[in-house]
Amino acid sequence: MNPLLVVVSVDRHVLLKRTAEKFGDHAPAMAYEKRWEQPKDDFPVFKFRSSSTEEFEAYYARLTEVLQSETHPFKPEFHTALLSGNGIRRTFRSFLSKRSQR
Repeated sequence: MNPLLVVVSVDRHVLLKRTAEKFGDHAPAMAYEKRWEQPKDDFPVFKFRSSSTEEFEAYYARLTEVLQSETHPFKPEFHTALLSGNGIRRTFRSFLSKRSQR
């Protein structure tokens, strides 16, 4: 699996207006704000603005281009491979043996 978080950012007054139009009040937007957490640093994030139709279309075109490219940074080959438990032990033992030889 190769996760990518797409964060859609909307000006607050636009978000509240859209929420009220769709749901009749601001409760869904307020619940989202209350529970939002910043993503972890090692998680790839594409920030996406959507305060107007033009902004949405420009960011959508860029996201599509990035995901369809052969070299986008969200593909697995651009992520460093994590060592297995055995790989970590071997690396640590090698490190310790080289330090003891000094």
